[in-house]
Amino acid sequence: MPNNTETRSAANIAASPVTQAQLTQRLEKFGNDLTAKLNAAIAAAVAASIKDWQDSLEVTKQELDVFKELSMNTINALNRRVEFLEQQVNAQQLWNNEREQRSRSRTFRLHNHRTSCSDAPSSMRDTYSFLIKPAFERAVACGEIEAVPSLQLCGEYGHPLRTKKEGDVPTVLFKFSSRYLFSIFLRHGRLVIDDMNKTRGVQERLRLGRDLTFLNRKAMSFICQHNMTGKVRLSGTVVQYTLLSSPDTWISVHNPSGDCLATMGKKIASPFTVKPKAVNLETDDGNIAAVAAVRSAAAADVNEVVDAGNAVADLIVADGFQPAD
Repeated sequence: MPNNTETRSAANIAASPVTQAQLTQRLEKFGNDLTAKLNAAIAAAVAASIKDWQDSLEVTKQELDVFKELSMNTINALNRRVEFLEQQVNAQQLWNNEREQRSRSRTFRLHNHRTSCSDAPSSMRDTYSFLIKPAFERAVACGEIEAVPSLQLCGEYGHPLRTKKEGDVPTVLFKFSSRYLFSIFLRHGRLVIDDMNKTRGVQERLRLGRDLTFLNRKAMSFICQHNMTGKVRLSGTVVQYTLLSSPDTWISVHNPSGDCLATMGKKIASPFTVKPKAVNLETDDGNIAAVAAVRSAAAADVNEVVDAGNAVADLIVADGFQPAD
């Protein structure tokens, strides 16, 4: 227990008045302590708030990264699909062109032949008597056939085409019933036309040519006007040409829709022999599994195709080409 002296000393101090200096000192100490505590509390609260913001931003960043990766994989998959579809369209166009040309393999066009026939039956009779019969008579004289086939035997159909402008001479279209008779006619028909043109003026000259598809006609017209090419022909369903530098080498046109000799000679592989792998383009917000699935699907190269072999049989018929209307 405190002794009496200490008790009296403490009582005297408590009873003694506080000076201005002491009060100021105590207030300053209190203010400093309060300021330090407030600063510490505020700093702790701000640090906690910043930490929460950082955590929230990190979560948002991770979600955005997931969405970005998913979007990029989806875009890449779509781009590959578009490329595959473009290749499909090109291959389908060439396939249709070949099929269409094959269906025209027994048909010819006669240009600049003035006639009053306006319907199919009369046009067939007129074309037969004007050109087909003389050509077969020439073939009989050469010993290729024994007799001149009748119109009913050699003709399948024929008719004049509509003209682009009024007053133009309509082109006559005629289809044979067999490729054998057509090949004989084409060889001798050109010679008959050449004999006829000897007595005709420039504006009255006849022209005889195969019935070409739009793509083949476009390709042959381009090749005829090229300064590096020599001869051009249609071999079966394939356009072929020679270069002035190699007149004995025939080059096949694999892509008649090309815009230059290089692209025309490029083979386009058919994608129809490969079944494209399915790509799931559905997105699931923040779903890592969806991202992995899309990444896996995107890794499948849908452009991987098999060239089934675009080898073209070079048929016996190799006729020269004359540009038509």
